[in-house]
Amino acid sequence: MSGQLQNRKTRTNTQENFRRRKISLISKADDLHRLFGADVFLVIRKKGKYYGYNSREELDWPPTKEELEHDIGIIKGG
Repeated sequence: MSGQLQNRKTRTNTQENFRRRKISLISKADDLHRLFGADVFLVIRKKGKYYGYNSREELDWPPTKEELEHDIGIIKGG
């Protein structure tokens, strides 16, 4: 098999693996929301492209960085 053909096959396999794992991760995020009522915001970035899932449509979700830092500080006892 030529090197060029092998590279193309490897690239195709990598793209397919990424696609399957992305779908699986988004499905699991959706399951967390549907089964347990968890609010989920997921962002995947690959080579400058963004893929995402948001379990809520409200404008106040996801929380801002400051809100997260405040909430995490409270949880840690900060």
